[in-house]
Amino acid sequence: MSTKLLIVSLTIGSVFGALTLLLMGRSTDGADPVEILSIPGEILATIAPNTPTDLSVWVAVFGNFAFYFALTYVVGMLWERHTKAAKDPERSRI
Repeated sequence: MSTKLLIVSLTIGSVFGALTLLLMGRSTDGADPVEILSIPGEILATIAPNTPTDLSVWVAVFGNFAFYFALTYVVGMLWERHTKAAKDPERSRI
Protein backbone atom coordinates (compact mmCIF):
# COMPACT_ATOMS: atom_id res chain seq x y z
CA MET A 1 0.00 0.00 0.00
CA SER A 2 1.37 3.34 -1.01
CA THR A 3 1.16 6.31 1.33
CA LYS A 4 0.84 8.61 -1.66
CA LEU A 5 -2.18 6.64 -2.90
CA LEU A 6 -3.81 6.80 0.52
CA ILE A 7 -3.31 10.57 0.74
CA VAL A 8 -4.68 11.10 -2.79
CA SER A 9 -7.70 8.90 -2.02
CA LEU A 10 -8.43 10.76 1.22
CA THR A 11 -8.13 14.10 -0.56
CA ILE A 12 -10.44 13.14 -3.41
CA GLY A 13 -12.96 11.63 -0.99
CA SER A 14 -12.89 14.81 1.10
CA VAL A 15 -13.36 17.02 -1.95
CA PHE A 16 -16.42 15.07 -3.07
CA GLY A 17 -17.80 15.06 0.48
CA ALA A 18 -17.44 18.84 0.66
CA LEU A 19 -18.94 19.20 -2.81
CA THR A 20 -21.96 17.22 -1.65
CA LEU A 21 -22.36 19.49 1.36
CA LEU A 22 -22.27 22.56 -0.88
CA LEU A 23 -24.71 21.12 -3.41
CA MET A 24 -27.30 19.93 -0.89
CA GLY A 25 -28.17 23.44 0.25
CA ARG A 26 -28.43 24.88 -3.23
CA SER A 27 -31.57 24.93 -5.33
CA THR A 28 -31.29 24.96 -9.10
CA ASP A 29 -33.83 25.29 -11.88
CA GLY A 30 -32.42 22.52 -14.05
CA ALA A 31 -30.17 19.56 -13.66
CA ASP A 32 -26.64 20.69 -12.94
CA PRO A 33 -24.01 18.32 -14.40
CA VAL A 34 -22.02 18.52 -11.15
CA GLU A 35 -25.00 17.26 -9.15
CA ILE A 36 -24.68 13.89 -10.88
CA LEU A 37 -21.49 13.31 -8.88
CA SER A 38 -23.43 13.39 -5.61
CA ILE A 39 -25.83 10.58 -6.57
CA PRO A 40 -24.10 7.75 -4.60
CA GLY A 41 -24.43 9.65 -1.32
CA GLU A 42 -27.98 10.72 -2.05
CA ILE A 43 -28.98 7.11 -2.69
CA LEU A 44 -27.44 6.09 0.63
CA ALA A 45 -29.24 8.94 2.43
CA THR A 46 -32.51 7.88 0.84
CA ILE A 47 -32.28 4.23 1.86
CA ALA A 48 -30.83 4.82 5.35
CA PRO A 49 -33.54 3.89 7.85
CA ASN A 50 -34.65 6.12 10.71
CA THR A 51 -32.51 9.14 9.89
CA PRO A 52 -33.89 12.57 10.62
CA THR A 53 -33.80 15.06 7.77
CA ASP A 54 -30.85 16.95 9.27
CA LEU A 55 -28.75 13.79 9.53
CA SER A 56 -29.55 12.60 6.01
CA VAL A 57 -27.33 15.38 4.63
CA TRP A 58 -24.39 14.05 6.65
CA VAL A 59 -25.20 10.49 5.58
CA ALA A 60 -25.01 11.67 1.95
CA VAL A 61 -21.70 13.46 2.64
CA PHE A 62 -20.22 10.36 4.26
CA GLY A 63 -21.61 8.15 1.48
CA ASN A 64 -19.96 10.24 -1.22
CA PHE A 65 -16.71 10.41 0.75
CA ALA A 66 -16.63 6.62 1.15
CA PHE A 67 -17.65 5.95 -2.47
CA TYR A 68 -15.08 8.24 -4.06
CA PHE A 69 -12.36 7.24 -1.58
CA ALA A 70 -12.87 3.57 -2.44
CA LEU A 71 -13.13 4.26 -6.17
CA THR A 72 -9.91 6.28 -6.18
CA TYR A 73 -8.11 3.71 -4.05
CA VAL A 74 -9.12 0.76 -6.25
CA VAL A 75 -8.25 2.59 -9.47
CA GLY A 76 -4.91 3.64 -7.94
CA MET A 77 -4.08 0.10 -6.86
CA LEU A 78 -4.93 -1.25 -10.30
CA TRP A 79 -2.83 1.49 -11.90
CA GLU A 80 0.16 0.66 -9.67
CA ARG A 81 -0.19 -3.03 -10.51
CA HIS A 82 -0.40 -2.21 -14.22
CA THR A 83 2.69 0.02 -14.18
CA LYS A 84 4.70 -2.57 -12.24
CA ALA A 85 3.70 -5.27 -14.73
CA ALA A 86 4.64 -3.02 -17.63
CA LYS A 87 8.11 -2.44 -16.18
CA ASP A 88 8.76 -6.14 -15.52
CA PRO A 89 6.81 -8.32 -17.98
CA GLU A 90 8.45 -11.57 -16.81
CA ARG A 91 7.01 -11.26 -13.29
CA SER A 92 3.50 -10.49 -14.53
CA ARG A 93 3.14 -13.92 -16.15
CA ILE A 94 1.34 -16.62 -14.23
